[in-house]
Amino acid sequence: MEIKLNPIGFVRSPFKKIEDITERKRGFSDFEDVVGEIEILKEFEEGLKDIEGFSHLIIVFFFHLTNERKKIVIPPFDGKERGVFSTRSPSRPNPIGLAVVELLERNGRFLKIKGIDMIDGTPVIDIKPYTIRDSWINIKMGWLEEKFDAEERFYVHQKSPLLSDAAKLWLAHDGLWFLNVEKKFGIEKAIEVDREAWKDFTVIEARRIMERLSIPENGGLSALKTALKFRLYAYINKQEIIDETDKSFIFRMNSCRVQEARKRKGLPDFPCKSVGIVEYTYFAKEIDKRIETECLYCPPDSHPSDSFCAWRFIIKE
Repeated sequence: MEIKLNPIGFVRSPFKKIEDITERKRGFSDFEDVVGEIEILKEFEEGLKDIEGFSHLIIVFFFHLTNERKKIVIPPFDGKERGVFSTRSPSRPNPIGLAVVELLERNGRFLKIKGIDMIDGTPVIDIKPYTIRDSWINIKMGWLEEKFDAEERFYVHQKSPLLSDAAKLWLAHDGLWFLNVEKKFGIEKAIEVDREAWKDFTVIEARRIMERLSIPENGGLSALKTALKFRLYAYINKQEIIDETDKSFIFRMNSCRVQEARKRKGLPDFPCKSVGIVEYTYFAKEIDKRIETECLYCPPDSHPSDSFCAWRFIIKE
């Protein structure tokens, strides 16, 4: 059987040679901000009808600069022989590649895309819409699992809008729970009960994150940094980690949905410091018993305009 394919268009990319890509490629998110373009041939422009309604596209392309055809390859970041069908190597029996990109805009037969990892001039064989059927959460990545750290392995999960929506619902329930306790027993009692609830919840959250990401016990500050990025807050607030020394770092909450909502209503900051001390202290201790927590500022403390609270984590040997 003979199969003949003709390009429907070509890639316009900032990468002009193979080395431009191989030297950059390290993880899953290395190309997510790279912008390029696909120029569709005039005879296929009609096939772009309705494509603007999709946020992401699957690009099927031809590795036109690859002449080798292999069944066993050695991935550059691995060093071991692997079957070509368990890799993304361009040296394939049929040198066809796949890429999922974000569609920024369509201008006639030109598609402006983001997340491009193809060389300039790459022939495009086909374009398909990326849909919910193509998005899977509980996946295994074979030998690749050991090559990437927890953040890279769960990169797809972090990008899921379902997680941010779930985090917002969790926060809404937390807020409604607090308001009802405050209404019945007063603000001081509500904060006291909130502290006790967080004492238990933050430990559970830390354990679940450690289990999910295979973070070892007593993994030090690096383990805590990773865990902080996977808390529910991380999906809805803007966080920042500032390294100080090899024994300490500062964690800042630069945006906070709770405090920003109060600000929009003309209300003062919610005094969450006493709750935060319990929350972050118990979370850090669950990650590594040696880690001490220090509050630098948190409402009702005064704070910078670009940050609501900040915490210093120090590891004691």
